[in-house]
Amino acid sequence: MFQLIRYALLKFSFSLCVYFKQISLKDGLSQSTVNCVLTDHQGVIWIGTNFGLNRFDRERIVSYFYDKDNPCSIPGNDILFLTEDRHSNIWIGTDKGLVRYDRREDKFIRIVFAGLPLHVFSSVVTDDEVLFFGAGTAFRYAYAGNRITVLPVDIPGRMTSAFTHACMYDEKKQIVLLACRRNGMWWYYPANGKLEQVPFMPGKEITSVCLASSGDIWLSVYADGVYCYTREGRERCHLHAGNLLNNDVVLDIKEKDGELWFATDGGGIYIYNAEKHSIRSIVHMPGDDNSLPVNSFGCLYSDQENNMWAGSIRGGLIGMKETYLHTYGDVPLNSTGGLSYKTVTGMYEDRDHILWFGTDGDGINRFDPQTGVFRHYPETFDRKVVSVIDYGEKELLLSVFSQGLYRFDKSSGRLREYTVADSERSRRIFRAGLSVHLSRLDKDRFFLYSDSVYLYDQPAGRLKAIRCEEEGLVCSSLQKVSGNDSVTYLRSLLQLLELDHRTHSLRAFFNPPDSLGQMGAVCPDKTGCFWIGTTTGLFRYDPATRRIVSIEENRFAGTSSLGFDLQGRLWIGTHNGLYAYIPGEKKTVVFGESDGVYANEYLFKPPLLTTSGDMYMAGVNGLVYIRDNVPFPEDADPSISLLDVGLDGISVGAAVIGNNNRLSIPWNYTSLNAHIIVRENDLMRKKLFRYYVRGDQEEMIERSSRAISFHALSVGEYHIWVSCSKRNGDWSTPVELLSITVTPPWWKTTGFFALLLLVILGGSVWTAWSVVKKKELKMALTIQEHERKTYEDKLHFLINLSPADELFMQKLNDLISRNLTNPDLDVQFVATQMAMSRASLYNKLKQLADISIGDYINKFKMEEAVRLLADKGLSIQEVSEKAGFSHQRYFSTVFKQMYGVTPSQYRQDL
Repeated sequence: MFQLIRYALLKFSFSLCVYFKQISLKDGLSQSTVNCVLTDHQGVIWIGTNFGLNRFDRERIVSYFYDKDNPCSIPGNDILFLTEDRHSNIWIGTDKGLVRYDRREDKFIRIVFAGLPLHVFSSVVTDDEVLFFGAGTAFRYAYAGNRITVLPVDIPGRMTSAFTHACMYDEKKQIVLLACRRNGMWWYYPANGKLEQVPFMPGKEITSVCLASSGDIWLSVYADGVYCYTREGRERCHLHAGNLLNNDVVLDIKEKDGELWFATDGGGIYIYNAEKHSIRSIVHMPGDDNSLPVNSFGCLYSDQENNMWAGSIRGGLIGMKETYLHTYGDVPLNSTGGLSYKTVTGMYEDRDHILWFGTDGDGINRFDPQTGVFRHYPETFDRKVVSVIDYGEKELLLSVFSQGLYRFDKSSGRLREYTVADSERSRRIFRAGLSVHLSRLDKDRFFLYSDSVYLYDQPAGRLKAIRCEEEGLVCSSLQKVSGNDSVTYLRSLLQLLELDHRTHSLRAFFNPPDSLGQMGAVCPDKTGCFWIGTTTGLFRYDPATRRIVSIEENRFAGTSSLGFDLQGRLWIGTHNGLYAYIPGEKKTVVFGESDGVYANEYLFKPPLLTTSGDMYMAGVNGLVYIRDNVPFPEDADPSISLLDVGLDGISVGAAVIGNNNRLSIPWNYTSLNAHIIVRENDLMRKKLFRYYVRGDQEEMIERSSRAISFHALSVGEYHIWVSCSKRNGDWSTPVELLSITVTPPWWKTTGFFALLLLVILGGSVWTAWSVVKKKELKMALTIQEHERKTYEDKLHFLINLSPADELFMQKLNDLISRNLTNPDLDVQFVATQMAMSRASLYNKLKQLADISIGDYINKFKMEEAVRLLADKGLSIQEVSEKAGFSHQRYFSTVFKQMYGVTPSQYRQDL
């Protein structure tokens, strides 16, 4: 399955993270400039461009264009607006007229008034009607009568400008606020047609209008920024390049969560907080792949799930979702937007709340959380900094892998080697292939954790080895877990150790059983218990009772990083994922790309919890920033519904949905596909689906696709259920998607056998009846065995075919079905149509179905022949020709090989 959407992550200002996905030309969008967007009641996203209309079901795009030979196509390719009324009708305004979408037939109904196309530019939807506005004209579509009527418009003077924007200004008084690009703002009264210019708003080039929830009126004027007025007509503010904005060309305004979003032509997107009178911006930065792809936007749209969509100028559609996590990767050296190298091996927060990150080979990085700016230090490049502590107010002490300790000047970036032992002892400590970690005991002393534990006294210049109270202590790979004034707790791969500050001694206080595996991470909670992540899972150890409790094994196997935030939530980094666990609720949350977290392998490092409550976790593929206020909402089940059904290559979804998702199909169908759509707040989250096929045999199929194909179902009743993966890793409650009835051929129906019974009872020749009955039984058994084998073979497809192989088989089936009577239908014809060589086609089908292409074509022809033989008005020669055989003798030979009887004998047995 090809990747439809390009995903990326960006951060605007330094406190708000946004995850976005872009739908562009390479994903199938008809044109790169998006004029309007709509999410309908099913969750389908409609995208209007300068050239064509697009329907995006969150997995694939279907484009619609004007076709001069098709009266049911859209009348024009320039899409002006999209709206859905209270009866779920979708209206599309184009440059050549208005149309309504017919879901059942997947076609467009052109709206004609007085024999001419209805040209309108904007609309207002109410509970009873839809109002449309053109160039000095107005129309009403009433749900009750399902008809369009003209409304009076008392136009002053010769004003004929198009009403490009419309919104309900006062619903009780039925006053509509209209905007003209060239002639300012107007009040319109549909009851009497009165049109009155709004006196307190500028009569300039209006590009957009927004009625805020506060009651204020926001409007943008081309090249003059944004104005805000109270309902009484008082100007509240004017935002422009002279104060808060950097770009005066604002083309659209939308409100989201009490803030105003401004789409600009060339300046990106601004977000204005009226309460704080502050602006944040989302912009494209050249060379930064994590920024917006473009800076010019023509429209904004906030969907039902509170996601903001931005229609760009020459950049497609961009969906945005606020996140609370962000992954910092590497950027070109000396850039300020990220790390000098993506893998962080040491983290430290100094007394000024500046963060320092040691990288795996590219030195030390400085990060200011208040500005979001990184700084790289060239003198430290090519050094792997594994640990960082302070060394006075102006310096840091760095532990560099396989080299030793260095004093680092925070202002100048200069390094100075710092010697703590003689050359032989330094070689054993620093050059034995071990990472040497540091932790400060007080302002004059610090610990080193290497092949043993050492305490270094700075004023005295003395290094002292810490005494081990017992034999067998594993002192390599030590890392600090926690500590206080009296003790420091350490972990090795196999033990938890206690370092006594008073006696300068080391002892083991927990030796986990071998069944727990090696320890990768340890952190304490507020009760004094230790949470331990190992190669086998997550556990909690209570030193007071010496009891070990297993939290979860399968999901958290390979835990490498653990840390509690200020809210008491445990953050868990494993070899392939990031989780949060709430101990009191025993609730787990899984984080993925749409949360700002990419596939990552977390290092054996404890997270850095800053004084502000933010957390940083180091991974092989980047540094993950976690905001202190990450919300954990209730993980409700996503809403899953049937979107479409394809039967033998034809869409029948509207009819099936109208029939309560029930479908009856003939036994000899060739292809059946069902497509679903999922509604949830996080529409950008990657999901897995489980499809349950319940009938004579129950099957479960797990896949990432929102579509499932049924290549062959035997006669009977089937119920298709589906569930979806949730953020906490669980599965939603299965919902019934589709009920399928596969009907038998007419000669196997109840009515046929009832009629046969009456004939038999009325007959007088018992012997003749016995012979017929015997032959029927033999034939029924033969066909039943054939159908059983066909069902087993095709059920094997259902379970084992990959999505790409499913598409291949569906295309092959449709090709053969359409060309059964084509005299050119042979192996070479099929190979040519499938764009494959004969050998490739033969090998592909042999691999998938263990059948040659010639035999596979004959199976289709035989199924058609069986159907045609039921019509006794056709001769055997005619059946042979209609089934695609040029010679009757060959047809009879193949038929007998497959069914055990000749066509004539088969017809006699009917």
